[in-house]
Amino acid sequence: MGRACKSRLRLAILPALALLAVMSGPCGAALANGGPVYEPAEGFGPMRLEHSENMLLVREKVSYFIPDDATVRYGPFPEVTVDYELHNGGKEPQQVEVLFLYPDGDEMEGLRVTENGRAQVPVTPASEDSLKGLIGRPTIRPTIMEPFSGKPLVTRSSNHGVGGGRFPLEFRAGETKRILISYRDPGGWEESAVVNRVGSHLYYLSPASYWAGKPKVELEVRLADRSSRLSSNIPMNKEGPGLYRAFLSELPEEEWVFSHASGHRLLLPLNRQPEYNRLVLLIAGIGGSLTALLAARLRRLWIAWLGAVFWTALVIGSIADMGGYPFQLILIPSVYGANAAFQLAVAIAAGRRIRRRRSKEEDTA
Repeated sequence: MGRACKSRLRLAILPALALLAVMSGPCGAALANGGPVYEPAEGFGPMRLEHSENMLLVREKVSYFIPDDATVRYGPFPEVTVDYELHNGGKEPQQVEVLFLYPDGDEMEGLRVTENGRAQVPVTPASEDSLKGLIGRPTIRPTIMEPFSGKPLVTRSSNHGVGGGRFPLEFRAGETKRILISYRDPGGWEESAVVNRVGSHLYYLSPASYWAGKPKVELEVRLADRSSRLSSNIPMNKEGPGLYRAFLSELPEEEWVFSHASGHRLLLPLNRQPEYNRLVLLIAGIGGSLTALLAARLRRLWIAWLGAVFWTALVIGSIADMGGYPFQLILIPSVYGANAAFQLAVAIAAGRRIRRRRSKEEDTA
């Protein structure tokens, strides 16, 4: 009986000693653009975040470069660079497993991680089940703003959840490392209700709050197309043609969402399709009428015909979409034809008026 009790006592003590060994060891798991992560064994549920006491995020800089052709269908994807400065504030070495989060379903390309600008760190995809619940309400679509009008767009695209890539890092006691993450993010695009395509991007900032310390945060967007305009839920300063920056003393409470659109081919600083198209047609109609009146007053018929050609070309060059596919196949030729017919009519009317005035003068003479 005594031996049986001793055996049972040893069996009960062994798991407790193993748990103490794990808890007292210098190893841990952490989440980059986040904080420490506790990951149970397979089949016991998803990872969950826990605050770090020793690993400090000193600085985070997120930079997006939008190429000139990014607004063109099948153009190059925007380039993203994330620069972390991490510091081990503890007295023991740390081995951390880092998880980088991004909106899943974006078909992100080429996730690459380097340590101190030299050594490349191997990256493995994180399983879908392990990422559940890491970001609150991940299936809710963020509000996308149209950059020129500042009004929200009703988007057709949706956010399918959270994706992630994992990579290991090691820190000596008191060591600081610079971790550089780069990838290409296609983001989302809206075409149906706008003149020029509106690109949008979502970057998760909230997970970084799980690191110790209060990091300095820098957000940057560089637009190669200098006619482009930017809209961001976090206020950014325009520091030059196509360059927007924000310097924050601490992490914001919301995720970063921004949108951009090119200003090419926009006759007016409007990018919402219905309002823009109506205003262009109104300008062409008024312009054609005034040109015809001027031609009749000066008795120069060529002014009327030149105006008709100009205002017809203006509409064709400014309106390239109306109602989206397949309606544009009918609406665009109809609008072009109606405007051309109107310009032709006012030019003919100006010619008749000029002839009548000349006829009256001849009769008077």
